[in-house]
Amino acid sequence: MSKKTKKESSKIYENELLNPQTTSESENELNKTSSSEELSLPFLLQESEEWVIEEFQNKEINLDQLHQTHIFKENFYDNESSYHLSIWDEKNEQYYLFSILDDEDENDEILLQKHDFNKSELFRIKKSDIKKSFCRKLFCMSYSDKALLAAHDELFKKVEISYDVNKEELDDILKMEEYFNKKHYKIGVLYAGEGQTTSKQYLSNTKSSQDFEEFLEILGDKIELYGWNKFKGGLDIKHHTCGDHSVYTEYKDFEIMFHISTWLPYNPRDPEQVLRKKHLGNDMVLIVFVDGNNKFDPSSFLSHQLHLIIAIKPVIQGQKKKYRVEISRRNIIEEFEPYLPSSPLFEPEELRDYLLTKSIKGERVISTSGKFLQRYLKMRKEVLKQIFTGEEDY
Repeated sequence: MSKKTKKESSKIYENELLNPQTTSESENELNKTSSSEELSLPFLLQESEEWVIEEFQNKEINLDQLHQTHIFKENFYDNESSYHLSIWDEKNEQYYLFSILDDEDENDEILLQKHDFNKSELFRIKKSDIKKSFCRKLFCMSYSDKALLAAHDELFKKVEISYDVNKEELDDILKMEEYFNKKHYKIGVLYAGEGQTTSKQYLSNTKSSQDFEEFLEILGDKIELYGWNKFKGGLDIKHHTCGDHSVYTEYKDFEIMFHISTWLPYNPRDPEQVLRKKHLGNDMVLIVFVDGNNKFDPSSFLSHQLHLIIAIKPVIQGQKKKYRVEISRRNIIEEFEPYLPSSPLFEPEELRDYLLTKSIKGERVISTSGKFLQRYLKMRKEVLKQIFTGEEDY
């Protein structure tokens, strides 16, 4: 199909979506289309079991979603004013590690971070709430650590405290914090051609379209894989087994490598295209470029890792190309910002910010849900167990 024909086809399709009249009537009324007309039933994504199509929201898009929380690293790790202690709560069979910062500049409060099997929490303890014994008051002594912990929770009023926390163990706590603050992300990009409805068809594409290539330019820069010295996203940079090029970008403090379905090597002897599926199927977030009038069924791309699908389609509004966006997530994932606006047509520069923010935030939300959360909690429990007992599970 020529570029001109593709453009006309996209325009006709958009008009049918936004204003259900005849084609000629739609073209005459195109610039009068209201946002309420844009808010029609989803046309890029198909309803699917275990998947939820996100609703459009009449709210302002909030892209301020990617805060990094390095509480332990910034306040306690390698801070000479901080110290650490550990506790075994025999009654509840729970280990605790406390990081404490009594900063002289903060005369009224003590900063306390509690780590247990499930989470890390930060507390501010008022010094006026810490009780002192008569002897400590008499001799102007500081409060005891037990009194400090009791001011936080009476549970710790009668416990045995250990101060035997070494640098390697603090490194492990830091690694746990970094788990939810990673700066490197890999995102799949799947090309779905006209009339294609199955995973085999999607993964067998050896050609795409000019619209798709233009979309990739919005996402990031085309880079040569051989000898690549930045984040590689699991792609081979030495032996050309993952193709010659990929798309990479830096966004705010993050590095992102995209796995492009049509750029990964095609094996004519493998109908399943295992290599392509290996990379895209192990991504938590998949961007699907719908290049046709067909709907994309989330269940058609089988993957245990995949939990968020962002469907994209270029449309022509007036003389400008915009991008229609729809989103589907597994039903175990709660809805999260940034939401889809009531007018889900994006300018190219708006699209990039939205897609990258939604994808990074999405992977964070996925990592704290379902089996991923259980995997993390198991890892966390083993790390704390090793810190407190010296025992290690192999």
